[in-house]
Formats: sequence, C-alpha cells, structure tokens
Amino acid sequence: MAYKIKINKNGKVNEYIRNEDPDLRDMTNALKVEQQQIRMYGRPEGPTNEDFDINEANLAAFAVRFWHNQFSAQEVIDGATAKLDTLTSINVAVGDALNDPDSTKPEDVRPKKSPSPTSTKASVPSTTITKRAYKRATRSKTSTK
Repeated sequence: MAYKIKINKNGKVNEYIRNEDPDLRDMTNALKVEQQQIRMYGRPEGPTNEDFDINEANLAAFAVRFWHNQFSAQEVIDGATAKLDTLTSINVAVGDALNDPDSTKPEDVRPKKSPSPTSTKASVPSTTITKRAYKRATRSKTSTK
C-alpha cells in the first residue's frame, strides 16, 4: 500500500509517498503517540495546553520518521491543513502501524456533525487516533471506579 501525505510548503502543495508497509520502528513510534494521548485524556482534569503541544510534536515526529525524513517536523506543523487531509494521512499511518482493525482510510474520515451546544455529551476529539486514545483512557477510568 502506498502511503501519501500532502504538506503545504511556502504556498505550494507537496505530496510525499511511502511504499513500504509499517515496520517495527513505525509500530514503536505509533505506540508513543497513542500512549501520550491515553495519558492526556486519562487525567481527571483533562488535557492541558502542554499536552496538546506534546501531541502536536509527537504526530509531526511520527510523520517525519514514517515518510523517511522527506520533510521536517516543523514543515508538518506549519503545512498540515484540513483541506489537504494531512492529519488524516498521519492517522491512517499510525493506525496501520498499530495494526488497528478500526483504522480509517481517508475517504472514511470526514468530520461528523458536532454535538449541539446544549448537548450534555462530552466532546470527543476529532481525529481517529485521539478518539481511540480517549476511549481507552475513559474506559480505564470507569473500570477502576
């Protein structure tokens, strides 16, 4: 399977491709991303701004390593856009590296309608990986009570 990612660099969209399946290093890096997300959503007070900064850095670092250093982490952070589905590409790569059967492909990852402002339902993060981490973190909270 070819893994593609698009990044906007200086106003120009660049596409990068990786043709190899995820390997052990990719699996380990994906676990690092997921573990940090589980920790941040597992806190009783929820994620902090620092948690989000760490998550951003982890996702960018994962992308750099996964796509064999074809771009920098800063280029991912600066050039990842919703229109290019950059985060979706990263999430698919992380999910595949974790051999996650629920890993969604780009065509399946379109924003769902947000809960209405009057909803009492907790807001769940919008990315596939953070959704999975959020579920695991909240599941472990309820199972330990």
